Amino acid sequence: MRIGTVLSTTGDRALLATRARGFCSDCTERRSCSLAGEGGQEPEQRLSAVNPAGARTGDMVEFELPAGAEVRISILLWLVPIAGLMAGAVAARGFLGGDGWTLAGAMVGLLAGLAPAALSERRHAGRPQAVIVRVVADCEKEAEKQGSFRPA
Repeated sequence: MRIGTVLSTTGDRALLATRARGFCSDCTERRSCSLAGEGGQEPEQRLSAVNPAGARTGDMVEFELPAGAEVRISILLWLVPIAGLMAGAVAARGFLGGDGWTLAGAMVGLLAGLAPAALSERRHAGRPQAVIVRVVADCEKEAEKQGSFRPA
């Protein structure tokens, strides 16, 4: 399960903000790394979710991704482009020779490897990527407890 914050809701769907997790969480060089966000935190991710829990804007929620979704996304965004880069470089070197052609082939292969990710993004745009399991913290109730809630 992962935790996120509801940014907006529309019907039975919600837009969530959450922190990326993965390779950055265990790294000792996080604070100085350009891959990590400000202060060494993983960058924020936004994703669409089905909202059967009835979460509202500002609520902190627990959500889950479909089985294997993170692995598929990682393969599509990392492994396929790297394989394209390598294949392009090897093919250009074998057929055309020379360092310039090898570099050009690597770039063409990288772009070809990024194409499936772009197509997948377009195909899945607007589809929910996660399911909200439960509301962890209701923003209005928490604000009322602290005396800072002012209804509009």
